[in-house]
Amino acid sequence: MRILIVTIILIMAGGYACSQTPVPHPLSLDQALQMARRNDPLVKSARYQVQGTSALLKGSSLLPNPTLSLAHGVGQNTGGLDEDVLISQVIPLGDKTRQLIHAARAANGAAAADLGAALTNLDFEVYDAYYQALEADADMTLSSQALDTAKEFSKAATLQYQAGDVAQSNVLRSQIEVTRAEQALTAAQTNRANKYLALRNILGLPAKEPLQLTDKLAYSPVNIKLDQLITTALSNRQDIQSAYEMEKRQEALLHEAKAQSQPDLFWEARHSNIDPGLSAGDSFRVGLLIPIFDFGTIKQDARAKEADVNAQREVLKETQRSVELEVETAYSNLLQAQKDVQSFENGRLDQARKLLDMAQTGYESGANSYLELLDAQQVYRSEEMNYTHALVAYCVAKAALQKAVGGKLP
Repeated sequence: MRILIVTIILIMAGGYACSQTPVPHPLSLDQALQMARRNDPLVKSARYQVQGTSALLKGSSLLPNPTLSLAHGVGQNTGGLDEDVLISQVIPLGDKTRQLIHAARAANGAAAADLGAALTNLDFEVYDAYYQALEADADMTLSSQALDTAKEFSKAATLQYQAGDVAQSNVLRSQIEVTRAEQALTAAQTNRANKYLALRNILGLPAKEPLQLTDKLAYSPVNIKLDQLITTALSNRQDIQSAYEMEKRQEALLHEAKAQSQPDLFWEARHSNIDPGLSAGDSFRVGLLIPIFDFGTIKQDARAKEADVNAQREVLKETQRSVELEVETAYSNLLQAQKDVQSFENGRLDQARKLLDMAQTGYESGANSYLELLDAQQVYRSEEMNYTHALVAYCVAKAALQKAVGGKLP
């Protein structure tokens, strides 16, 4: 009786465990993109940079803080030491404040552009990881089907050999094919696990989060001229915009450095004594702080800022050059991937299927050998897998071109 109870408990526990198997979460490509944008640390960092430069921009138009000096001197009429309370305020004149505002605004624009670039780069990573996971799904499905077929052939070859209809070599060959198919399936399963792990990592999900991808691989040809793509990229790429904004910032800082030779306005309020037992007096004055001599600090600072401007201009040129190269390379890769997909859709896969049907018919009628059928089966499986890989390569190449032009294709 005790054994029966234990058995029932184990059966119930097994059923409960099966019922607790996690259900894969459906995940579309759009959902993956949104999830990655919410969780990616680099995107979050770029958003904080925008917040920081926005705060600096607001502060750049404000006056410098006034200062309060409290001191109690010894004696009287000693050239200012008897003024125990001093409140002073400097008000920059000339072009200094305006140029600081320009510099802060440009820094904020560069930070916003960097955020856009981070989002574009992240989108491509999600596209690539999602398509690679879809490819791994297809490879594992095809490998599983190939193993099932190999087992069926092995079983049939064994029965035929026992009946004396085929040679033992057919049995050995079928067993080899089963082993090869098992190894291929194991490799496909490992590859799928790695691809899904990479996808979860990009999305910020736990490593064991079960997922079910709902989007399918699809082919939609792109007909856009290269010169149009380059024009779009030069106007849309966020890294070019960031480099341009940084050039504007360096130019503003250069003008601000040169403006240091201009005078500033100041005002002061003074109280002569904080000791109630002594006589006291108050005063207020307004004046100018005029730089009389430059021993080289203003001049050298301006030279350094001018060098920064020239350096940033070269960065901008290099960024534009690398963007054009990236667009041309991505465009070339897309054209090649498009040709590969079209070769399958123009009859290549149908021919492999027709070859398999003919081999199957011939084998069933005794006109073909097992090896001929096996060869046709391998050709068709290989073509199916190559077609899937071609679709993935095209989808990734299209996403790479979108990234190269700065987002969406024109």
